[in-house]
Amino acid sequence: MTATRRERVPSYRLHRPSGQAVVTLNGQDHYLGKFDTQASRDAYNALVVSWLSHGRELPLQQQAAHVVTVAEVCDLFLRWCKKEYCDAAGNESREVKNIRLALKPLVFGEAAALPAAQFGAKALMQFREQLIRDDLARKTINQRIGIVRRAFRHAVKEEIVPPDTWKALTAVDGLKRGRCGARESAGVKPVPQADIDAVLPHLPPPVRAEFGKALSVMSRGTATHSPPCCAKRGTAASCRS
Repeated sequence: MTATRRERVPSYRLHRPSGQAVVTLNGQDHYLGKFDTQASRDAYNALVVSWLSHGRELPLQQQAAHVVTVAEVCDLFLRWCKKEYCDAAGNESREVKNIRLALKPLVFGEAAALPAAQFGAKALMQFREQLIRDDLARKTINQRIGIVRRAFRHAVKEEIVPPDTWKALTAVDGLKRGRCGARESAGVKPVPQADIDAVLPHLPPPVRAEFGKALSVMSRGTATHSPPCCAKRGTAASCRS
């Protein structure tokens, strides 16, 4: 006779983003340390035995003793984002991909098992320095630091980390141009003339005519650094958002 759903014992599993072992009891993930180690299996056995012996509920002291890690904060936020940033068909938006990429170094790095309450301003600055060493552009680094803050802010809303933890992270300023050691993003370069010549024959006549006028104006030097849309409107600033 197969066991009923209620009789099943929660399994010992691998949490792939962090490399840790995890068991889920009453909807709450409990991280046990590095996966497939004796220490993590011992922690799993002790936790499950206690859970079973108390009628499938953890004693209050064990619930209170659970320490939320940085990996858990990242995982919780990413799961929320997957539901929040998707289309009607359930497809993830580009925002989810950016968030996953930003949090990946945390959930795979040394900070994964760090108690979230101990991840303060200094830890965030160390993480930022690693991104600089990885040769990311300054704007990209600032965006990723912002995502980490958002993850901890979400954890505060879920009441799994103290508010002071997130507040401490807001004390870290964004990197400033020319004062941080991070490179700047490559500027947008002009479109090669060969590409323009290849596209022109395929444009509708009205569009091709307007494009030709804009190119003519630019060739005379009246709008040397402005794209065609700006030449038509008369100002380079008008096409920047």
